[in-house]
Amino acid sequence: ELHCDEANATVFCEDLTGRYEAVLWDQAEQDDVFQHVEPIVEDIIDGYNGTIFAYGVTGSGKTHTMMGSDKLDGVIPQCARRVFERIQARGRDGQTFLVQVSFLEIYNRQIFDLLCSEREPLTLRGESGAAYVEGLSHHPASGAQ
Repeated sequence: ELHCDEANATVFCEDLTGRYEAVLWDQAEQDDVFQHVEPIVEDIIDGYNGTIFAYGVTGSGKTHTMMGSDKLDGVIPQCARRVFERIQARGRDGQTFLVQVSFLEIYNRQIFDLLCSEREPLTLRGESGAAYVEGLSHHPASGAQ
């Protein structure tokens, strides 16, 4: 079960604790959401790992927020486009980049790899103060598609 301490911008989940930057409610538009996650894209380009986490009950709009619709791009397509725009700009200076993506779903306290055809639950592990999902696949990405 996830517990949020808004005063300290902290999320508690069983034995793991994390910090968050913002909580956006149901009246937030796609552009509002992207404005909050865009700094993560900049950090990714600077070599840091980045995570964008959508949390809510079934039917609350997580998939729409992350993927968007035919008429309006969600967070994932907007971020992917921005990553490759930045890479293209920096590539002119001779920098090279390796981009890998992972997509996971946490459903009923189980973690699933959304890019793997096998629907087997994965395990969340902690090491040296960092959390990772054991067995989560990582796929190279060469463009925003």
